Amino acid sequence: MARGAARRRIIPARRRQRKPPAERPKVTDWLQTAAALAAVPALVIAVATWRDQQAINRSQLKVNQAQLRLAEIEDERYEQRYAARVSFWWADSPPSGEADPYPTFVVYNRSPVPIMRIHFEMARITVKPTPSVLYGGDLNAPPCSILTVRAVYRDFTGPPRVPEHDRPINLRFLDTVGWWRITTVDSIQLGAVRAPVPLDEEDWPSSLQLNPAFGLEEVPGTRQPAPDCSEGG
Repeated sequence: MARGAARRRIIPARRRQRKPPAERPKVTDWLQTAAALAAVPALVIAVATWRDQQAINRSQLKVNQAQLRLAEIEDERYEQRYAARVSFWWADSPPSGEADPYPTFVVYNRSPVPIMRIHFEMARITVKPTPSVLYGGDLNAPPCSILTVRAVYRDFTGPPRVPEHDRPINLRFLDTVGWWRITTVDSIQLGAVRAPVPLDEEDWPSSLQLNPAFGLEEVPGTRQPAPDCSEGG
């Protein structure tokens, strides 16, 4: 080989690298896997327990709401213990037996307290709706009493006249608890009266709402004692 010739560099062949042998699972790996598998049932149990607790909470909430409603009903009944003993209906006829042209009603106070400032909200029986008005004043019903009253139009220059309003809508009165309204269902008959409803202050009969010409009068000689007088329903 000539001196000037470039020396060839002999590169040794690369050896193939062998893959390291796979590591055998350690004991800790087995333990972690076992712990994970054991946690699955615990998770299922926890979810089921949570759902059961939610159902119990909902049931308890319903029970609490029912108990609260029962307490409210008891409070309402206590406040209505006097007003619930008041009712009214059309009077059949006056004691004289003659036809009474005035709208005449029986007010039945079976409570042991007086009902005061009795008013009837009245309307006209017409095809077209007409505004209602209040008939009343200072008429009171003593405890345990039955009154027969009639709506009149007061003519201050002469005797009262028959009013044009001939359809009662409700009875309003004041007892020792507050103001109440009793509304008829379809017709005024004994037992056909809704439960008393407490009146807000703006619905109280006042001098601003009342026309002094629209009055209530007790029919003379008709007052009677209520035989079943008591407190409550």
